[in-house]
Amino acid sequence: MSDVVKEYSRALVSLAVDEGIADSMLYETRTVRRAFSENPGYGRLLSDPQIPKEERSALLSEALSGACHPYLVNYLRMVAERGYARHIPTLMAEYERLYCEQYGIVTALAVSAVPLTEEQKRRLTDKVSEITGRLVSLRCEVDPSLIGGVRLTVQNTLFEGSVRAKLDQLRGTLKSLTV
Repeated sequence: MSDVVKEYSRALVSLAVDEGIADSMLYETRTVRRAFSENPGYGRLLSDPQIPKEERSALLSEALSGACHPYLVNYLRMVAERGYARHIPTLMAEYERLYCEQYGIVTALAVSAVPLTEEQKRRLTDKVSEITGRLVSLRCEVDPSLIGGVRLTVQNTLFEGSVRAKLDQLRGTLKSLTV
């Protein structure tokens, strides 16, 4: 990860903590990250040197004003004006990582074949919290290619509980048997 991303993200976290808006900023950075991920052309547009800096800045203001805190809008405008718009999703992800580090929160990603119920999410969060002894920020995604079960990543550790992984393991075991 580039030093620019780390430095800019640390500055945003510091500002948000100092101003007492770190929690709401976390929600907004996730929204911005999702929007840029779903619309990759927007990041390319904001990075286009053919478009004047002022116009790129105005596009961001128009898109985010009212939806995001003015600090975040100004931050993103500054990032775009300095030619780093392509890094916005990475900056938003780094904000979340630093936020979690600041508040001692463990991040977890649960990938399942179908959406998890609120009860399943709560139980999974409680279990991870019990194991780690820390608060847990759980993100859930659906991957229809999974047959069933859950693939859980806590911090950078994968806990493979999907049916596909268990079938692959069984297939490997059967292949290694001599009859």
